[in-house]
Amino acid sequence: MKIIHTIASIEDEAAGPSYSVPSLAAATASLGEDVSIFSIGPIGQDAKRGFTHKRFNHDYQATPIAKALSASRSMYRALLDEPADIIHNHGLWLMPNIYSAWVARKNGIPLIWAPRGMLSPQALKFSSAKKFIFSKIFQNRALQDVTLFHATSEQEYRDIRAYGLKQPVVIIPNGIDMPDLVPTKKTARRRLLFFGRIHPIKGLENLLKAWSNIEKDFPDWDLQITGPGEPQYIASLKKLVSRLGLTRATFSEGVNGAAKRDVYQASHLYILPSQSENFAMTIAESLSCGVPVVCTNGAPWSGVVTRKCGWWVEPSEDSLDTTLRIALQKTAAELNEMGENGRKWMEQDFSWSGIGSQLMSDVYQPLVRGNMTSPSIKLD
Repeated sequence: MKIIHTIASIEDEAAGPSYSVPSLAAATASLGEDVSIFSIGPIGQDAKRGFTHKRFNHDYQATPIAKALSASRSMYRALLDEPADIIHNHGLWLMPNIYSAWVARKNGIPLIWAPRGMLSPQALKFSSAKKFIFSKIFQNRALQDVTLFHATSEQEYRDIRAYGLKQPVVIIPNGIDMPDLVPTKKTARRRLLFFGRIHPIKGLENLLKAWSNIEKDFPDWDLQITGPGEPQYIASLKKLVSRLGLTRATFSEGVNGAAKRDVYQASHLYILPSQSENFAMTIAESLSCGVPVVCTNGAPWSGVVTRKCGWWVEPSEDSLDTTLRIALQKTAAELNEMGENGRKWMEQDFSWSGIGSQLMSDVYQPLVRGNMTSPSIKLD
């Protein structure tokens, strides 16, 4: 079976899809399928982890709007000429996503569309005027050509329906590569970590305000905010830190690979104060490193409570304040036990090999056969 994944870009290593889409491609390629990713990036082609990654340049450098939309004539033509049994698109609001619909329609190929959190009410508020115009010109028509939507959580399924989309939906979560943990001696000072893209939707203002209420009560804890973001927005957060008089809230740049694992392992507790997440890869990453979490219910991780590896709370200053006062009082042994519970959960339910097998058996094969009666597919 020939499977093509389309996505605007996977160059931003801090973005969840930059990890999850290649991992999904590798998981299905490991089953013997012919898998490619088409994206915008440094032009070229390479084969890694069993799949082929084809990258295309912007063809409209002199047109600011087209460049901002990641328009690429060469990507569209290559996609049009590439034989495929399935096109699996990831994301919204950019031209590479639209190309997948144009090609699927023209070539009669089943189209799976993963919104990747971009249909949540909170995400739709950002650049809403631009999205309204783009939807009228391109997006709404493209969404009509979708055969099946891929949601990574029940909440994203509800977001798809709330947007008015009626096609079948399959819910398959992202997976996680379980890191090999290394012996790490945690420092005497204890660290509360945020790791990820620094963006307004992450709720960091609420976190900083909550931290200002409790910082003096927990002198052995530090707050570290790590990740990339727009310089102007990071500067605004640093001004908030100064205005609140915080002395133990610091910022650092994002890291990848083994260095990312080390940042998690050196921390005692992870926090994600987001307003909205379709999956929240950093929760899975933290738990896979044996670090318990505080997560807002803007992310679909209620299981951290039942699995006894964290807290799932409202995305508000007051809720974060109350919850952190409870979490930061936990002993090191208690937090370690919670972290071990989380790592066992990730090993059991979120392996990429299992995710790839489910996608093949419950989605790709039924679609190619023209049969959408898989028990994993919601028709309502």
